[in-house]
Amino acid sequence: QHTTQLDWNDSDQHVTNWQHPSHLYATLQAARSIATRPVVRLQPFRSMKKGSRVLEYGCSLGPYYHCYRDYFSHLDCTWVLADIPNYPFHYAKYLYRNDAEVDYVTISADAFDDPLGSADTYDMVILTTVLEHLDEPIRICDYLIDRLNPGGMLVFDYIKSDGEGLDHPNALATRDACLNRILDRTQIIHGDVSDLTRSLSLCIGRKT
Repeated sequence: QHTTQLDWNDSDQHVTNWQHPSHLYATLQAARSIATRPVVRLQPFRSMKKGSRVLEYGCSLGPYYHCYRDYFSHLDCTWVLADIPNYPFHYAKYLYRNDAEVDYVTISADAFDDPLGSADTYDMVILTTVLEHLDEPIRICDYLIDRLNPGGMLVFDYIKSDGEGLDHPNALATRDACLNRILDRTQIIHGDVSDLTRSLSLCIGRKT
């Protein structure tokens, strides 16, 4: 993986960075991860109501959906998996191609302003290992929270990185402001947000 500062001039370059052939390993890494650790985290599924509509945003291989289909499908939820066209997401669309409960949104470079391209709403949005990669994390958090139904859940974390490689420098620069925006718009029901200067592990916020 790249460890130096990449060029992030525009959305086309953003997608290109993620499609570099050196990142093909990410598909194998993601497949190994869900094979050896199929239960990602239990907390989101404990907050997931039967019949929910769930969005896994920036999903890569869809680890939360994969866990749902193996262990929690009795909840009868419908899912949307969304990501830019990177290697793991292409594989996810193949892997789950016969699953009736899942739809896909491929976020092309010209769709960054309105990534989902619809007015659909959700009962839960899962946004993990994503925020540190976004060019505009504050705007995307607002965009996704706006699409949560009243009382809906935002499942998130936020690694504090150096803003190098595939971690976007603006995600580091606006990290505190982004987290405070989430705290303003949700009530944290799971996770430790007492120190925003450190990496945050899994948190769940209920839309207020």
